Order: sequence, then structure tokens, then C-alpha cells
Amino acid sequence: MYIGEFAKLTGTTPKTIRFYESIGLMPEPLRKGKYLVYDHTYIETVKQIKRAQDSDSVKNLQIVLILNLIFASILSS
Repeated sequence: MYIGEFAKLTGTTPKTIRFYESIGLMPEPLRKGKYLVYDHTYIETVKQIKRAQDSDSVKNLQIVLILNLIFASILSS
């Protein structure tokens, strides 16, 4: 799915998704031509980020970052 649909499904905005990617909270998805294409595996990542934000805990954000690094390494394998 493209970023607009993905943002709606996760209750965010495309700008928020791009911000998460720019600060390393989410790996950049694969491209289809000039478009980024998100699959359902990214939804859980955004849910984790939102939970960490809701709990206002730095420790939770660190866990999310670690999980995203693991996720990114799996995708690149």
C-alpha cells in the first residue's frame, strides 16, 4: 500500500510516517518505481511507536529502536 493508505490505517499522517523513517524509528520500505510501498509488517512498528509515545517513556522508545533495527536487518537479508 502507498503512504496515504498506510497512514490512515495507522492513524497517523504521511508526514509522521516520513518523520519516523528520517529519525530511524522505521526502516524505509521497498520502492515500486518512484513510490514507497508499505506492507502490513510496518503497521506493528507504528503501533509500537505510538504505544511508546503514549507511555511517554524513553525506555520504550529505545526498545522500539532496537526492534526496528532487528526488523530492518531481517528485511535486508
